[in-house]
Amino acid sequence: HISIGKKIIEQTGCQVFCKDIHTLWKLHNKWEFYKLVKNYGYAPPPTTCVTSHKELKDFLARKEEKVVIKPVYSRFGSQVYFYEKGDHVPHLSISKERPWIVQDFVQGTQYCSYSVSSHGKLLAHSLYSTKYTAGPGATVFFQHIENVEIQKFVSRIVKQENFTGQIAFDFFIDAQGRVYPIECNPRSTSGIHLFDGNKEFALSFIKENNKMITPAKDQAYMLGIPMLLYGVKSGTAIKHLPSFFKDFKGAKDVIFSKKDMKPFFYQIPVFFNILRKAMKYKIDLTAVTTMDIEWGENL
Repeated sequence: HISIGKKIIEQTGCQVFCKDIHTLWKLHNKWEFYKLVKNYGYAPPPTTCVTSHKELKDFLARKEEKVVIKPVYSRFGSQVYFYEKGDHVPHLSISKERPWIVQDFVQGTQYCSYSVSSHGKLLAHSLYSTKYTAGPGATVFFQHIENVEIQKFVSRIVKQENFTGQIAFDFFIDAQGRVYPIECNPRSTSGIHLFDGNKEFALSFIKENNKMITPAKDQAYMLGIPMLLYGVKSGTAIKHLPSFFKDFKGAKDVIFSKKDMKPFFYQIPVFFNILRKAMKYKIDLTAVTTMDIEWGENL
């Protein structure tokens, strides 16, 4: 990871647009992130860290509420288990080296933010709901919405951590409008698609803006082929055909461009390569897309 060599690289006079590896680890680790936001006075869902399968079973035996079980490092909602009283306890590979968390389930709507910050100053910010996803967690449809509370949360975290780089957060908002911070991804995410063609956004990586940049609210973006494939597979396209068709028709495909058609058509061989690897390694499709760039307890 570039941030591991940040100090060495910067000795050459090159500016590295990310935070040190310790800060990234603290934010990326779901248990460390939970403790961080609690320390700042926020109210994430009650969470417990377990380091063995026995510890997990003993905790669930005392738990009455529905919970979510997931490793401290995971992406795209992979390896996430939902548990209710009386359910079979999944046998998971849990250890001190690979801990998991058990988090109270929040009934509500999930939102994801994507932002850019430099030395604690928020330069660009976006927020979108996970309306259509590829699998359990990879969003394929993006439309910016505004939420003052979430924007204040992001601004405070990046300021407190003096953060430089790209950073994203996942939230749930319940029926009463309460915001629950869930996890942090201190890296680029698909939310960057909301700034498609925005020259001011591109310049924010080079120089600080006087005014924070946000995407236009009236333009939706999508990954067209994944949205169509997963929409059909999940049944969303059939069950909610009018709204799905409206969203699909109104969104701009971020891969398609008349100026350069190759990326759009290369999605076909790329998909079959991902499918081949998924069958070879016996993992789901979304896991294949990040298997060579993920990091976690191995750092």
